[in-house]
Amino acid sequence: MSERGIRRFLKNKFAVGSSAMLTKLMRTCLCLLCSFAASFAITINAEQTGKPRRLLAADDSTHRLAIVAPDGSLEWEMPVGPIHDASVLPNGNVLFQQSWTKILEVTPDKQKVWEYEAARMNGNEGKRVEIHAFQRLENGLTMIVESGPARIIEVDKQGQLQHEIKLQVNHPSTHSDTRLARKIANGHYLVAHESDGTVREYDAAGQVVWEYEVPLFGKLRKDGHGPEAFGNSVFSAIRRHRRGQRPQRPGSHPAKGNCLEGRAERSARRDARAGDPGRAAAQRQHVDRQLPRQSQ
Repeated sequence: MSERGIRRFLKNKFAVGSSAMLTKLMRTCLCLLCSFAASFAITINAEQTGKPRRLLAADDSTHRLAIVAPDGSLEWEMPVGPIHDASVLPNGNVLFQQSWTKILEVTPDKQKVWEYEAARMNGNEGKRVEIHAFQRLENGLTMIVESGPARIIEVDKQGQLQHEIKLQVNHPSTHSDTRLARKIANGHYLVAHESDGTVREYDAAGQVVWEYEVPLFGKLRKDGHGPEAFGNSVFSAIRRHRRGQRPQRPGSHPAKGNCLEGRAERSARRDARAGDPGRAAAQRQHVDRQLPRQSQ
């Protein structure tokens, strides 16, 4: 349709009088058409790139856990309840949860070979507890992070307690004390504390050696579970080192190349150049509080 035809259609359909208003309406319609076309193109052209891989994924809406083959077919699946963590072990078994308190290990042919019930084991009888993270360690023990009791435990194949540390929780909540947590290469535990809005690193004795409170960037908190929500609830964190950079010794101060410190210095220099030295100083102080604490 020509521009003249579009103008005639819009004028008759929407009773647009002024030329300026008609031009504005035409631009709006054009933007909407372009957005629709772009979305449609992205949808029909979406495809896997790179080397095909097997994928372990959980679908909360259909309550199932599945391994998707490289060709996109379902290779394996199991019914599940609430689930926040799962992994395929080196032996091919799958470690996952069947509820907020039960962890299972099953073979590829779905035979149960290990089970742990957090609601009644290792002192939790009668207590409120939820599990949102767990990990099979290289020594064969299983790390389990308990919200409610606010602790990390390591248990053996019989479920017997082998190690325990208490977690620092400023806003206690059985459902949101913790989310993803992992034991990292230096033997420490990196924990996302959802309700505190903070990531903390604990050493083997349970001492906090590093923490980072996620800022709100000057915005107000908004409740919700969709795009309308805004806040600093923390669901996951991973420790990543720059290529060629060695992991820091526990309790040591980071090198100048540290991502967080370098980013702070760049921001501070930018603010100083913009004539806002007060903000630059505040930025440095904020990051200094987030840097690893010196070991005592």
